[in-house]
Amino acid sequence: MFPAKQTFIVLLLVLLLLPAGRVLADRCDRAWNWFQEGLGLSDNSSREAFCYQRALELCPDLVEAYTRLGEVYRNQGREQAALEILRRGRIHALTSDSFMRRPGSGKLFIQPLVISGEIYRRQGRYEEAAAELSRALAVDPDSLFAQNQLQYIYKRQDRYASILPPRIQMMTTAIFARIPGMTLPRGGLLIDAQYRTWIQTAPAFEYQLADTVPFLPMDVPELDLPQEIPFNFAPLQRKSQVNLWIAGIRYGLTNDLTVGLMPKVFFRESEVRLEAWDEVATPEVSGFGDTVFLLKYRLYGQRRNHLSIYNLLSIPTGDENANGRDKGIFRWIPLGSGSFDFTPGISFSSGRDPYTIQGNIQYRITDGVEVGDELDANLALIWPLNKAVNSLLELNYRWRGEARKKQRIILMKARPEFIGPSFDPVAAGAVEVDTWFTEEGGSTLFLSPGMQFSLSEGLKLEVGLKIPVIKEDSGWQEGLVLHLGLTKTIF
Repeated sequence: MFPAKQTFIVLLLVLLLLPAGRVLADRCDRAWNWFQEGLGLSDNSSREAFCYQRALELCPDLVEAYTRLGEVYRNQGREQAALEILRRGRIHALTSDSFMRRPGSGKLFIQPLVISGEIYRRQGRYEEAAAELSRALAVDPDSLFAQNQLQYIYKRQDRYASILPPRIQMMTTAIFARIPGMTLPRGGLLIDAQYRTWIQTAPAFEYQLADTVPFLPMDVPELDLPQEIPFNFAPLQRKSQVNLWIAGIRYGLTNDLTVGLMPKVFFRESEVRLEAWDEVATPEVSGFGDTVFLLKYRLYGQRRNHLSIYNLLSIPTGDENANGRDKGIFRWIPLGSGSFDFTPGISFSSGRDPYTIQGNIQYRITDGVEVGDELDANLALIWPLNKAVNSLLELNYRWRGEARKKQRIILMKARPEFIGPSFDPVAAGAVEVDTWFTEEGGSTLFLSPGMQFSLSEGLKLEVGLKIPVIKEDSGWQEGLVLHLGLTKTIF
């Protein structure tokens, strides 16, 4: 009888629990619908908060609702309410077997910790913030946002980078290889200003000014000369001094996606040698150049190894018809390409205590007018000398293709304003001819030492020098490049 009685009790319990289980499952399904409705709003409104509150009433184990409700409270300025709801979410996550068995539960679990740490940091409660973020990194050591938040807190506490474990040390970026494999964390902001100056030269291929060039404005039968005479000219060496200022701003839309905008200002001076008159003319121009828009996505990021792809869109804000005149010489000196150019590339960063290796390769696609296609490849070694000074050594390679450029040629510069007999003069003077020529491409390999100095929290000064070590005897060449830069990073 006893076994039969025991069996009866078990069956009775099963019959009682089955409806309760179905009711609970139904409540959690309804809670999930409320949660999805809140996500659909995502406007930090009272209605969104109500959706998450209703979801938690129906299913208290819905950990995602605690996290999102905490974010809404934080964004509404209700920080204490946010901390309380996030604390409750962690408790339910730790006591829920179904949650801990779910795939990806670790990353979901650290979100309340990271948000709580951020709130404590904003309140100046650095000890509590460091404790929350350290717990998050214990669960997920690759959380870039938690790493950066903790690094910021340690700096504010004068504990600096040496307190952090080596695997989560923040990595710096190179001077000339300026696009690292890392992306900015969500909400991170980087502002920089750069100045560069160099001399570049490029020869032109042999070219013909035109099929025929006007010689005299009217027929002169007694001279027995045709009205038009063809002219051909030999290769021409072009040399210019370039001064470039770049202002850049980059922003982390997500931990994996960074956007940026980089306007440029040029001052360019062209050197034109007038051998026949033993003179050197230096026409010059200045103004805005093309603006570059950056879009970068991180493909891989784990601890101190990062790989990203990116694209630079060159927006034609520079005047491609800019020109200068000196000593009677007119010269087009374009400040922009006049076209939208695309530069796809790939970059990587790898931290190897205590040094960092960084590199990138990119190819600029142009229409070949004013600016030719360009290939850039960079490899940099960054070695910290102490907490405030980094030494850098880079290899930088640049190849530039041919480009079609406008040119104005002055013929018969020394011819008088009038020719012929005084009683019947003929207007003469110099003849100006507008034409196109092809500027020859070329390549240069640079060895580039540099130094970076931390001036204050998030503020860095950098000085670098690109030294050409291998370059072609003919073709486009860049000379010595001096770089000065100032960078401010805000997390």
